[in-house]
Amino acid sequence: MIAVNKQGVDAHNRATGVDFIYRPTGEMNFRGLWARTFEPDSTQEDVIDTQESSENANALYFGGNWQSSVARVNVSYTDIGADFNPEVGYVYRTGSRWIRGEVRATPYLHWYGFRRLWAGPEIDIILNSDNELETRTFIWSTWLELETNGWGGLRVYRNFENLTEDFEIREGIIIPKGKYDYNNYSLMLNAEGKVFNGRVGFNIGDFYNGTRRGFDIRLDLRLTGRFSLEPRYEFNRVTLPDGSFDTNVFGGRVGYSFSTDLFAKLYVQWNSDRNLVTTNFLVNYIYRPGSDFYLVFNQTYGTDSVTSGLMDTTVVGKVTYWWNP
Repeated sequence: MIAVNKQGVDAHNRATGVDFIYRPTGEMNFRGLWARTFEPDSTQEDVIDTQESSENANALYFGGNWQSSVARVNVSYTDIGADFNPEVGYVYRTGSRWIRGEVRATPYLHWYGFRRLWAGPEIDIILNSDNELETRTFIWSTWLELETNGWGGLRVYRNFENLTEDFEIREGIIIPKGKYDYNNYSLMLNAEGKVFNGRVGFNIGDFYNGTRRGFDIRLDLRLTGRFSLEPRYEFNRVTLPDGSFDTNVFGGRVGYSFSTDLFAKLYVQWNSDRNLVTTNFLVNYIYRPGSDFYLVFNQTYGTDSVTSGLMDTTVVGKVTYWWNP
């Protein structure tokens, strides 16, 4: 269960909810949640409208998973009300219903250096509150895991988007409203070792009424038993009838373990699309088995002429206690 309160002088935002996990067998589990947000009436004249809209301030989720050594199945349903507004947190898309299903064959091969195959379809459907289709994504994935611990995979995406209004993705570059069907393809290769892990990915395909090309590179370097370094880089080029643009994301994580009970991580990322540098510093202390203390320090910096310099700072502390009678 959870209850959150954000209190101001003249306003508040509150949320409450409950979630559960039920595992009837070792191969099967079910998950669910319900949450609701509460906000005050802005004026007395808005009382009736607020009472009516508060009926849509709920969020529901239910999903299930079954897996064995040769296959797995995931299904889920999410319903987010149009007025669900968790100000202490975030929600991706309100006034929507999400339906998701995934089937994977996962047989062990042990054949010509291949350890295991992962293959199967996935479908994601997003409806609005009137049950009109907004987004549909069909994905076919094929992955091969190697006996040497590396892996490689190919994904094929069939996308549908229904834009109900023009979308200005960049200044002067507009994607007109309408219904769009387009395909994407991605290829990923991963190599694993005792000291070095590396991954490279490529994507190519359509993007609404244009095209997108890109790649990403990730490295994981475990230089010692205590110190790790994880640089990241992602590039995309989008070409549309009104123009084209590039996006770059640089990032990296540094980790250090002082002991088996105490470690720290620093993550830094620059996004050329939003002209922001974000930093995240985390200290985690396990003061008893299953119980943790976390200290998180976040900062955001602007890198353009409008938002240059420090924009915000957040410090969060969290303590968990595992009670097992």
